[in-house]
Amino acid sequence: MNATIRWRSTAILAAAGLGFAPPVWADPAPATRAEAVEAPFTLAAEHIYVDVEINGQGPFHFILDTGAVNVLTPETASRLNLALERKVEAVGTGGTQSARETKVQTVRIGGATLRDQPFYVIDLPPAVVASRPVDGLIGHGWLSRTPTRIDYAASKLTFYPSQGWRYGGAAPATPLHFKGALPQVDAAVDGVSGRFTLDTGSSGSLILYPAFVDKNDLIARYRPKTEIMSAVGVGGPVFSLITRAKRLDVAGVSVDGPVTFLSRAKSGAAADARTAGSFGFGVLRRFTVTLDYAKGQAFFEPNAALGEPDLADRSGLRLETAPEGFKVTFVAVDSPGMRAGLRAGDIIRAVEGAPAAGLDLSAMRTRLKGAVGAKIALEVAGRTAPVVVELGDL
Repeated sequence: MNATIRWRSTAILAAAGLGFAPPVWADPAPATRAEAVEAPFTLAAEHIYVDVEINGQGPFHFILDTGAVNVLTPETASRLNLALERKVEAVGTGGTQSARETKVQTVRIGGATLRDQPFYVIDLPPAVVASRPVDGLIGHGWLSRTPTRIDYAASKLTFYPSQGWRYGGAAPATPLHFKGALPQVDAAVDGVSGRFTLDTGSSGSLILYPAFVDKNDLIARYRPKTEIMSAVGVGGPVFSLITRAKRLDVAGVSVDGPVTFLSRAKSGAAADARTAGSFGFGVLRRFTVTLDYAKGQAFFEPNAALGEPDLADRSGLRLETAPEGFKVTFVAVDSPGMRAGLRAGDIIRAVEGAPAAGLDLSAMRTRLKGAVGAKIALEVAGRTAPVVVELGDL
């Protein structure tokens, strides 16, 4: 018997009422049952990477994603000798993909453990694993059992006891709603209100879904001129018009000038007609975010990044890592990348004379968000002369 499960964001699998037994939260030791548990994380390619032990093995490298169910790559499941059970259908950002169910005995992060956890085994899209190895995803099954604080500035997670804990900070409580496993809050974009998914699995800032865009005539309002490949997820790519909203208001705080994607998806999570959109790393990094799923509350404490400008790509290129350097997977029409002569499938072997194979994808993305008029010389396989991209607003 097959079942359907739903994904959202770049590659995250969201629970859809599959009727799993609730997981067991195990405090690290009797002496610390009332204490918080901390775990460091690494930010890479705008994702939260945390070390996880599975069945006493590891550490494995997982992405922590709000609203995700547990996911293992086929390679990780094989290393753990896990039995694959019934097939399920994953509905993702770009369409559908098959997955398999399995179960693990223990999942451990820092000093805290969950037991008897269901996982889904599925190949993750290249865009997710491009920056560093990814063994799986961890999310709703964990977050629903323990209030969690995500401190972007300090790269630290804090897990609080599920019994008796109360938020003691200065931020007001923001109601947290759920669509399946997806945590959502009410917010407003330039005065237009809607319900938005909190998506730590998204490397972008603000995505507005087609029904919300069309209902509020936002294409006429923002007059975007460039369509880009804004995400690559389960089922394929998602294309969006890129623009910049003036302001996003959430939890009583304003985020000025977020880079905004007007999704043109016709299927998958990015075409959800009942959700206004989602916001990811570009917005969330400006806060310390505390999530209390059990009480339905979220707390947003602004940090020093609140007033920093939200930088946008100025090349029109989408790149993935490749053995020789970077592979061009998409070039926007009439963009600086197209004007420089780049095409999908090109391999960039050097950037400003430095071998591209030794460069980090995150650093390359940052470079492509440079000042208007900045020129970047690229050595491309099969070209005798450097290709020079002059950055410009899209």
